[in-house]
Amino acid sequence: MPLGFTPVNWQARIDEDTTKITWVQDLQQGFALLYQGRVDALDLEYFVAQYASVNTYPNRALVLDLTLPHNEIPFSLSSLSQKDVIQELNAFITSNPDLIKSIRHKYAITPYSQLLNQLIEQQGLKHEEVWK
Repeated sequence: MPLGFTPVNWQARIDEDTTKITWVQDLQQGFALLYQGRVDALDLEYFVAQYASVNTYPNRALVLDLTLPHNEIPFSLSSLSQKDVIQELNAFITSNPDLIKSIRHKYAITPYSQLLNQLIEQQGLKHEEVWK
């Protein structure tokens, strides 16, 4: 688990002593532990994990295990004192749909509902087997 993140979805498993958290300084340290077999999994946002793993370990694919705790975490920006930055970013996104579409394509970012259905099929799961 990267330092600074809270394992909210894993808390029940931690409390039951069925999951142990190993804290890491950065993604590279997490990937190193994973590929050395020193940890069983990484808790990362799906698209960040895919992008980082391809660039760090191009021959080692990661899989989102839908039976483990996970959720969709949309990217967002908030500020109490920089409201103009938020407005500017919102205007930029609204004014540049083609650029946003190309960024989504470049980084293979798909809507969670589409990704979920794709992964359920790939993993041969039923909807009720997906962690909720």
